[in-house]
Amino acid sequence: MQATDGVVKNSNARSLISVIVPVYNVEKYLSRCIESILCQTHRELEVILVNDGSADKSGETCDAYAKKDSRVRVFHQENAGVSTARNAGINIATGDWIAFVDADDWLEPSMYEKLLQAGIENGTLLACCNYVRHYSEEKQVFKLYSETPKVLTGKQALIRCLTPADNPFFGRIVQFIYNHTLFKDAIDNARIRFDTSIHFCEDILLLTQILIKADRVAYIPDLLYIYYQREGSAINSVSEKRLTALCALKQLKEHVEPISHRLLLYAQVMYATNIKFIVICYCNSKQYTQATMFRCELRRFVKICIFTNVNSFKLKIEYLATLLLPKSIIGFLSRVNGRRKGTTITTAT
Repeated sequence: MQATDGVVKNSNARSLISVIVPVYNVEKYLSRCIESILCQTHRELEVILVNDGSADKSGETCDAYAKKDSRVRVFHQENAGVSTARNAGINIATGDWIAFVDADDWLEPSMYEKLLQAGIENGTLLACCNYVRHYSEEKQVFKLYSETPKVLTGKQALIRCLTPADNPFFGRIVQFIYNHTLFKDAIDNARIRFDTSIHFCEDILLLTQILIKADRVAYIPDLLYIYYQREGSAINSVSEKRLTALCALKQLKEHVEPISHRLLLYAQVMYATNIKFIVICYCNSKQYTQATMFRCELRRFVKICIFTNVNSFKLKIEYLATLLLPKSIIGFLSRVNGRRKGTTITTAT
């Protein structure tokens, strides 16, 4: 792990936070998101709304907020994807700190005040909080390990980010605020940016790159970010863009392999988990040829996913079922599970 030089010296009240929000066809949720940012108890904000070629009224909503509040800046671009939108926000951000928010999520009012205080008091370049997950009307609260200290090393934070799916927390870029120096050229003469060819898992890839370079990370256990997974969202479908997640996770494996065997193991499990999801989606849509191809790829990770202690017993059973059950049965079970959750798993074009 490489240490990052510098200790944050800005006072809490005067530190400007640039909040970057990629916006694409979210008119139903956008006002809730923007209001939760503008109502933050920390008032020194630069809210950068990047309208990524929305076909609905999202762009008009962005412009309306820019007229009402001088802290709001709007950048309109042709549709190019969330990574390009976030990069555009980073490139024009002027804040001491940078944060990311997804346009259908929202924040607790004290989120940035508490994160900023944690980062400054501990002299770290990153600060992280916990989050609540809303799945339609269902609410799930994820709590971090009780032994998580107030300050972690970059490697400790990375281990928690990549811990297998039993613990789906501490791995989303929206949980953090980042000192702006992390995105500048000064670090190893290279800028950290989102890979614009990747449309899924681009956030964990970028977060991994940052944590590899980070010296320390401040952590507070407060549930301050509300992550909303809406029905029919892209996370529940397979498309060419969705398959870029595998490219991201292959890169992730390359990044962590020199650091530790444990991190590599976790990265391999994350890769296999995504393949399992793809198999289920293809079975659900009765695209059995594609399901067979990815099931062959999944077999390469049997030893890691089933015969090690990385996954829970429940997840091991899920892997075995995905590998051994007839594909028609896998599709039927996914549809039943989707109806119970009030959503569907589909294969997009």
